[in-house]
Amino acid sequence: MRLLLVSLFTSWAFGGPAVSLSQLRYSGTGCPAGSTSSLFSPDGEVLTLLFSDYVASPNEIRSCAIDFELSYEPGWAFAVYRTDLRGYATAESGASALQDVGFRIGNGPYHLFATQTLRGQYDSNYFFRYVVGGSDLSFSSCPSTQQRIKLRTSLRTLGNAVMTVDSIDGSVEQQYRIAWKRCGDAPPGAGTLPLYRAYNPNADSHFYTTNPYEYRSVVARGYRGEGVAVLVSRTKSHPSLSAIHRLYNPNNGRHYYTTNSAEKNSLVTLGWRHEKDEGYLYVTQVVGTEVVNRLYNQKTGGHLFTANEAEAHYLLSYPGTPWKLHSPLGYGLTEIE
Repeated sequence: MRLLLVSLFTSWAFGGPAVSLSQLRYSGTGCPAGSTSSLFSPDGEVLTLLFSDYVASPNEIRSCAIDFELSYEPGWAFAVYRTDLRGYATAESGASALQDVGFRIGNGPYHLFATQTLRGQYDSNYFFRYVVGGSDLSFSSCPSTQQRIKLRTSLRTLGNAVMTVDSIDGSVEQQYRIAWKRCGDAPPGAGTLPLYRAYNPNADSHFYTTNPYEYRSVVARGYRGEGVAVLVSRTKSHPSLSAIHRLYNPNNGRHYYTTNSAEKNSLVTLGWRHEKDEGYLYVTQVVGTEVVNRLYNQKTGGHLFTANEAEAHYLLSYPGTPWKLHSPLGYGLTEIE
C-alpha cells in the first residue's frame, strides 16, 4: 500500500488558539474515490490522510486537491509557512520527475511553495523542505474565525521516470506547518530569511539568494526554482553568527558562497567579485539549527550547499559519484523567529 501522511500542526512555538477542522474534501487523479481515508487527532493538531494510489508513471501527471474548513477562536490569524515532503523517485538519464506544492487560504491568492525537480539518473527516497518567510508570509484576515484551506499537489514525469509519495520503507509524509499570531501583533519571522535555491542548467550550477524578487527573476529567465535551501538569520544577533558572502566568478559565470572572511578576501584577490552578503549562518551548531553541507563536484568544479541530509547522502553514495563532502557552510535555523 502506498501511503501519504499529511500533518497540520495548528499551534506555533508560542502557542495558538483552539482549532477544529471540518468538511474535508479531496479530488484528483492522485486520489480517486475510495483510495483516500483520513484521521484527525483528538487535540485538533494533526490531520492524517492515507492514499493508496498516488503514482506518476513515465510521461504522466497525477494531482490531488485537498480542502477543509479551519475554525478557531476570535482574535487570531494564521499563515502556512512550511511544508516537508518525503517520497521516492526513479529517473533514467535524460528523464526527470517534478513535484508541485501549493495552497490557498479562503479566496486569497494561490501560493506555490516550489516546483522540485529530480533529474536522472536518480533512484532514491527524497526529502524536500519549503519555507515561506519575510514579505512572502501571508496571514489570514482579521477578525475572521473561519477559513477554508485548499492544498494542491502534483507529480509529473518527463521521460522514463516514476515518482510516488510512497517511500521504500513506507515512512511517507507531507507536513504543513502553520504560524499563529494575535490580530494586531507583528508577524513572526522578522528575524529570519529564507535562502532560496535555483539551478542554472546552462552553467550546471546552483544560485542562492535571500531576495524573493531576485529568485523569481532568475526562474523567469530559465533557472529551475528549487525552493528554500535553509533558513538564515537576518542580522548578527548572536556571536556565533557569520555572514554568508556571495562571490561571482566573471570567467565562468558561477557563484560561490562562504562564511569564511579570509576565504572571501583570498578569492577577491584572484578576480572573484564580492556581490553581497546573504544573511547569517551559525559557525557552530546551537539548539534549533541544522547543518548546511558543502559538497564539491570533482568533475565540474561546482559546489552544492544543502541542509537536506537525504540529498547529501544520495549525491555522496551513488555509483561513480563525483561529489565529495567538504566542511559545512554553517548551520541554519529550523524554524522561523
